[in-house]
Amino acid sequence: MTRTPSAALSVIVHSRRIIVAIGCAVLAIPLAAYAYMGSFMRYSGDDYCYAAVLVRNGFAKTQWESYLRIST
Repeated sequence: MTRTPSAALSVIVHSRRIIVAIGCAVLAIPLAAYAYMGSFMRYSGDDYCYAAVLVRNGFAKTQWESYLRIST
């Protein structure tokens, strides 16, 4: 049984998609584990000053502000 060029190309494209999907899953698993372990961490690693800022500003604004200025 011989394959036509388009069938061979289809197999190659399908194989590459599978390899990319497996690669993405392999890279995502450690990130998911890191996020899971981080969910058990207390507010900013027991730094209560940053916890107060987190409560006052909310998560997203605290992340943004931490890059722009020093928190007192």
